[in-house]
Amino acid sequence: MHSTIRVFSNRIVFQNPGRFDINIKEWHKTAVSKPRNPVIARMFRWAKLAENAGFGYDKMLAWKYKVEFDTNIDYSEATFYLSEIVSEINSKTSKNVSSKKTVEKTVEKTVEKILKAIIDNPQITQIELAKITGLTRRGVEYNLSKLKEDGLIERIGPDKGGSWKVKNGK
Repeated sequence: MHSTIRVFSNRIVFQNPGRFDINIKEWHKTAVSKPRNPVIARMFRWAKLAENAGFGYDKMLAWKYKVEFDTNIDYSEATFYLSEIVSEINSKTSKNVSSKKTVEKTVEKTVEKILKAIIDNPQITQIELAKITGLTRRGVEYNLSKLKEDGLIERIGPDKGGSWKVKNGK
């Protein structure tokens, strides 16, 4: 039998030939570092579940997700359950999507504020727009640049003393 790593939809199982050399329930009290299989030890280190040399039982037992150990005369197994990890990842993903939507809405509101302010006062300055929108002057400058690039506004006259015009009949 060779060492194996089996990946299932809800768990990852590390299997090694031979039995554990100590009682599983007593690991935390009596475990002594002495790796028996360098391939499995390397995989646990790569996954940050083991120390550089040795069993790494403490790290595996302290992992915040469910871990089970099994041993018999033929093989030993460590099973890491993924259902909690998957639900945590899904939760983080939905939070990221939610925060992206919030950012998009904020950007839309900022653009609306800038366009409304320009319509109300075509001679408005970047500093005045910064006060209205809550952005920095550089933030206003960036948004004005994007609005010009998108063809929504244009600058009439010089930077000082000129005015803004909202295009497309607005």
